[in-house]
Amino acid sequence: MNKIYNTFTLGADKPFTLIHLSDIHLTHTLDDDGEELKALALKRRLKYTFSENILEEIERVMRETAGLLLITGDMMDFNSKGNFEKIREFTKKNNCLFIAGNHDFRPFGGMEYDIPEIRERNLPVVQTMFKNDIRFFSRVISGINIVGIDNCYYRFESWQFDRLREEVRKGMPIILAMHVPFYTEDTYKLVVQGKRKHASQLCVPDEKMSEYPVERYLQQKEDKITREMYDYILNEKAIRLVICGHIHKNCEAILPSGITQIVTNVDTARIITIR
Repeated sequence: MNKIYNTFTLGADKPFTLIHLSDIHLTHTLDDDGEELKALALKRRLKYTFSENILEEIERVMRETAGLLLITGDMMDFNSKGNFEKIREFTKKNNCLFIAGNHDFRPFGGMEYDIPEIRERNLPVVQTMFKNDIRFFSRVISGINIVGIDNCYYRFESWQFDRLREEVRKGMPIILAMHVPFYTEDTYKLVVQGKRKHASQLCVPDEKMSEYPVERYLQQKEDKITREMYDYILNEKAIRLVICGHIHKNCEAILPSGITQIVTNVDTARIITIR
């Protein structure tokens, strides 16, 4: 597992450590998961070769750093009894925060499942594997409010906007954790290369989406609430750091308002000291 070290001074009462991971993409199955799902697991395992023993590696990093684990989505590649069992075992004995990614709700894989109806159908069972609310959470550590918001389908929702404003009113510095990163020129360039014609990021300017396939444009074009919440986040001084994943790249970029956004790649543990 690769490691990256960062330090941010946000006004913590005393320093603490976050271990950020994203897009672990577990591919475990059990005998009764069915032949089709087991065949998918074999195929996907070729792409995510690192994921076989990654939970053990994560536990070692947690012991070494005494840090709180923050996972910003896609802990599993698809829903299976094998993945459910592995995740339950891990979360039962380890202290971690988790916000949902799109793959965490996929019953079999494939973009056709990345719709809110599938999330609502699978949310009850996926939620049982985690101790915090995987669509919106708040955890205060040493005077810093870590707020997780599910944006795995490139949208925010009005209830999330209301909840975020409640957290802001608490008056503490906020670290915002999400699955999908906000657009920056740096993250855009990292993703849109060669044949890749969409950036898989939030609030990409229209002129940057001119070559998107139609289905990707419709999927990733922000709606009114998402745009309003994005503008609010950029202009809210309490929000000091954004942490996310999804694009399978390592990047540290600056949002238009000056907020630092960190994106962490697969097979990478980002060790973040908060002061």
